[in-house]
Amino acid sequence: MTDDTAAIKNAIAEHKTLYFPSGHYIVTDTVTLKPDTVLIGLSPTTTQFDLPDSTPGFQGPGSPKALLEAPHGGTNIVTGIGLYTNGINSRAVGAKWMAGKDSLMDDVRFLGGHGTFGLSGSIYNNTNTADSNIK
Repeated sequence: MTDDTAAIKNAIAEHKTLYFPSGHYIVTDTVTLKPDTVLIGLSPTTTQFDLPDSTPGFQGPGSPKALLEAPHGGTNIVTGIGLYTNGINSRAVGAKWMAGKDSLMDDVRFLGGHGTFGLSGSIYNNTNTADSNIK
C-alpha cells in the first residue's frame, strides 16, 4: 500500500547489489538502474514491482514508459523479480533493456494487461471486460 519508488531509487543510488525479499513493492515511476546495478528477488511470483492502475505518467497518449529501465551498455543483472504493469496503464511496458552483452535478465516475469491475476485476483470483472468499474 506504500509507494516504494523513492526508497528503491535511493537504494539503487547507494548500492550496487540489492536483494528484495518476498513482497509487492509499489512503484509509481520508472526505476532506472545504474550501469552496474544488480537486482535479486526471491521469485518473480512472490517478489514484484507493482504499478498501480491509473498511475500518472503511464496513462493517456504518448510514448511507452518503462517500469524498469537498464542503461545502454550496462552490465546489469535482474533476476527473480516480477514486473506488474497492471490492467489499464496504457503506456506502461515492463522493462526497457538496453544493457550490454555482459548483462543478464533471468527469471523475470512480465505481468499485467488483460487477464493477468493481480493482488486481488483476476482483473476480469463479472462481464469479462476488464473494466475497472464493474457496474
